[in-house]
Amino acid sequence: MKAIHVWSPDTDILILLMDVAARGHLGEFTTLRLLTGRGAKYWAIDVQERVSIIGTEKSKGLIGLHHFTGSDWGGKFVGV
Repeated sequence: MKAIHVWSPDTDILILLMDVAARGHLGEFTTLRLLTGRGAKYWAIDVQERVSIIGTEKSKGLIGLHHFTGSDWGGKFVGV
């Protein structure tokens, strides 16, 4: 059994990890978790559990929806 834990305060990483899991890029005996939060307040999100709840096809589609909405951009590089 392998366990992969990815730490990031940015939950956009969850969308990327869900895409990886939904496309079957993990081994059968591999668990994938996102550790997020700050300081002593952090939690682990089981990525494969989220994919199974939402569904494989919808999980694959989230990455395209995320890029389309531009929710990450926020005008940070205006004028640069």
